[in-house]
Amino acid sequence: MKTLHLDKVDSTQSIAASFLNYNSVNEILILADVQTKGRGRLNERSWISVNENFHGSFVISLEKLCISENSVSMLNDICLKIIKDFLDNEAVSIKTPNDVLIDGKKVAGVLIEVQKKHAIIGIGINVKHSPLPTSTSILQSFKRDVSLKEIAQFISDRILSISFV
Repeated sequence: MKTLHLDKVDSTQSIAASFLNYNSVNEILILADVQTKGRGRLNERSWISVNENFHGSFVISLEKLCISENSVSMLNDICLKIIKDFLDNEAVSIKTPNDVLIDGKKVAGVLIEVQKKHAIIGIGINVKHSPLPTSTSILQSFKRDVSLKEIAQFISDRILSISFV
């Protein structure tokens, strides 16, 4: 999957949506070191962005996924499972509708939006830092130092293999 890595953005979701407006693309990952206006579902919750954590939006056509706009909630569940599989630890759980927890503390979140017949899959993962007392990070919980590239590759590979046929 082609990747566009940026230093600082308002939101990878916003950049991905803008990218769709001005480019003909079926698959791309927008990554940012820092987001100034990262957001959660319904635009009600912000995602606190800290450098060295994963802030990315995967853009993929609904046609490639063989999915309709009405089935996007299934895609959300699959993305949560992909993150859980990456973390690969019994302390990891899913809190619907869009959170991944380690020992009850938030480590990741998923936000999926549909635009121009594409899914924009926003994923935030606390890799090295936990910005809130109610959150944790992979490093803090598992003493596991993973690269953002490793996370991007793992998630990209699995998203590209999704098919609802």
